[in-house]
Amino acid sequence: MISTLVSSASHNLCGKNTIASGCGSPCQPTCSSPPGACIAVCVSTCNCKPGYVRHDVTNECILKSQCPK
Repeated sequence: MISTLVSSASHNLCGKNTIASGCGSPCQPTCSSPPGACIAVCVSTCNCKPGYVRHDVTNECILKSQCPK
């Protein structure tokens, strides 16, 4: 029960279109920087959902098609 509460609380701290991860990548794709090589480190983070990237200015997870041209 406690782990469920912690998991839910962690998820609520993440923004829209993100997924809480106890072991995620520190290198997330952005509008100007597609996914690439990254150091193999496990960090507790909020990752964008599949199909989403970080906006370069707002840091929000948006669809790649919504990136400024």
